[in-house]
Amino acid sequence: MNIVLARPVARSYSGTFIETQTRRLPAAHTLDVPYGPGTRFDIRTIIELSREGLRGLRARAPAPHGRADAASQTLLAKRLRALAPDVVLVHYGPTAAGLVRACRAADVPLVAHFHGYDVWRTEARRRWLDRYREVFATAAGLVAVSSSMRQELIRLGAPPDKVWLIPCGADVDPARRADPATAPPRLVSVGRLVAKKGTAHALTALAAHRARGGQATLTIVGRGPLGPSLRRQAETLGLEDAVTFTGALPHPRVLDLLEHARALVHHSVVAPDGDREGTPVTVMEAGALGLPVLGSRHEGIADVVIDHETGRLADEGDVDALAAHIDEVCADPGLAASWGRAARRRVQQHFTADVTVARLRAQLKNVAKR
Repeated sequence: MNIVLARPVARSYSGTFIETQTRRLPAAHTLDVPYGPGTRFDIRTIIELSREGLRGLRARAPAPHGRADAASQTLLAKRLRALAPDVVLVHYGPTAAGLVRACRAADVPLVAHFHGYDVWRTEARRRWLDRYREVFATAAGLVAVSSSMRQELIRLGAPPDKVWLIPCGADVDPARRADPATAPPRLVSVGRLVAKKGTAHALTALAAHRARGGQATLTIVGRGPLGPSLRRQAETLGLEDAVTFTGALPHPRVLDLLEHARALVHHSVVAPDGDREGTPVTVMEAGALGLPVLGSRHEGIADVVIDHETGRLADEGDVDALAAHIDEVCADPGLAASWGRAARRRVQQHFTADVTVARLRAQLKNVAKR
């Protein structure tokens, strides 16, 4: 099976799931295309696609149906014909929307892999929904990473039989293992510092926990536009000695931190711009390590975490409940360890990268046969 894996030029440092899939899928070629988050037209990518026919192109953001867009479609179609794939797997809705006509022109089947912002964010929907409908009609398959995302794609017009529920999966060495029973009351939060990650709620809950005499600390891993305001919030709450901001870290270092923690805090919420999670990979990684998750009933988190069994779930924005859950895991290391063991069993059965990519590969193989 000859797979071309297409992804946007402007990739986020946190998009490790694409690299995970790339390592596991028999992709003959990885194609960087000038559509995706930000939808910038990248002249360097077009030069890579073809050394011919570049006269008149401008290095600027194109209108969705503009001259630069049409020229890039022609060159992308030419490249796809040369690669002759059995199927093209395209990451992110806007990337698929930008590539759907090139795939149709090259007569190759497209599978669109949605992730989160591309389904939920108001601006993404405003800009791309018309072409999403073109993707829905043309694509051989549509990947949703959470059950709620699957339902939303169907609500937006996707045929139900085309929408496959397949999370990205955790890529963790099985030899790695957390030990919440012996770890100090150290909590870890991992993710871009943006509104949907709910980091501000985690800080408020931590302050409430410590006001009651709790000793938990919080390590916040990631960078993003809310970094300065979150640091100010920590100072205002008197948490300077209890909170550490690490910035972005390499994946192995993130796993090291999780391995020596009591629990992961991942209290995601709907952002003001409508943005939401898919199924956060960090939640699955924590479970794979045997670490309980203190999460929210938000999108795919509730697919992975079973309340009172593999961690705790609070309603979005309920900082009192989150603070009580922090009290719980910090007061009873044995309970945290029990939840962590159950989380490890659940992730190993349903949410490792090996399991989820195998499911994706089977679907792609069916598309290729058709």
